Amino acid sequence: MFSRRTSWEASANELTALMNSRRSAGATIIDLTVSNPTTCGFTYPGERILRALSSAGSLSYHPDPRGLSSARGAVASYYRNRGRDVSTDDIFLTASTSESYSLLFTLLCDPGDAVLVPRPSYPLFEYLSGLNGVRTIPYQIVHDHRWKIDTGSMRSGLAKSPRAVVVVNPHTPTGSFVREDDWREISGTMSGREVALIVDEVFIDYAFNAPVGIDGLVGNGAPVGPVATGDAGPPAFFLNGLSKSAGLPQMKLGWIVVTGGGGHAAEARTRLEILNDIYLSAGTPAQAALPELLACGEIVRPSILQRVSDNYAFLCAAIEGVTGASVPETEGGWNAVVRLPEGMSDEECSRGLLKEEGVYCYPGFFFDFEENNMMILSLLPLPEEFGEGVGHLARWIAARA
Repeated sequence: MFSRRTSWEASANELTALMNSRRSAGATIIDLTVSNPTTCGFTYPGERILRALSSAGSLSYHPDPRGLSSARGAVASYYRNRGRDVSTDDIFLTASTSESYSLLFTLLCDPGDAVLVPRPSYPLFEYLSGLNGVRTIPYQIVHDHRWKIDTGSMRSGLAKSPRAVVVVNPHTPTGSFVREDDWREISGTMSGREVALIVDEVFIDYAFNAPVGIDGLVGNGAPVGPVATGDAGPPAFFLNGLSKSAGLPQMKLGWIVVTGGGGHAAEARTRLEILNDIYLSAGTPAQAALPELLACGEIVRPSILQRVSDNYAFLCAAIEGVTGASVPETEGGWNAVVRLPEGMSDEECSRGLLKEEGVYCYPGFFFDFEENNMMILSLLPLPEEFGEGVGHLARWIAARA
């Protein structure tokens, strides 16, 4: 009766079932997987946000398939402040980054076509691609002094004729930025191929110890916002939204920026306009409030960046003294990876921590790590909670190393 696209495994995995059982029993849990900044004790300019949402513009409906002009102008200003020149005509507002992916998969792929996606990365890709009848081909993110794209595996994937390559910058969960030399290598690998580039930049504003310069680059050489791709070849699509850039996931507003590609990009804009017009998912109140919401994001974002930076520094110091364990360098974002000692599995660690210490961390296999000794931690929790949880983690590993 139901489609094969929705034939997901609905039962909870062992770790989730254990967590639900502990919560039902009233046990205290230190959650080091939290990804919702609105529950992590940050101070938001609440009155300004509420005033913005009470705008008279929210009372009337003037649908535009690209989004309200005032809202797109605010997004263009967001990029201009980061040294990137983006036309409002190149911006399409959506209800979320997930919707942006779905629109682009529909735009670029016929059923059965493939897209290249990073591995490890979001489990979300498998769901979104499956819902759109699209196959995924993984390319590897590897650790060689730092996390980076393995362009050899990308080249192998490109030989299978995908319709798009997805790049996450900075990557989740490793927190690695695509640097200028990486972009050149990627561009060379994709040169001469009819394959579009999709760049997910939702964490682009969260670079550790790397302030944005006037040239639009952060200190580690990672581009902030769309990079010029030239008029030759297919277009590039850059994704972002309020969820991370302003710490406001509840506003449900994202965007796509179309760049490069010459005639291909012009055709992409035309087709995206029709696609977005079919759904018109972005709500008027959030669009009308977007200029002020982005301004509020400039207020709250520094406190989020300070939190994740401080928690990351604490994590590195705590794990440094644990024999065999390490924290591969994280350059930004809201997550960090802990490498367990040789012979200790992430499944063993995540289950043992939750059972014995009441600490919930993601095992690496949730993100498709090939190695079985990686743990993933969110850097968002309050420092006191994060410190307590990391302390339990360090002691648990040390006792078994």
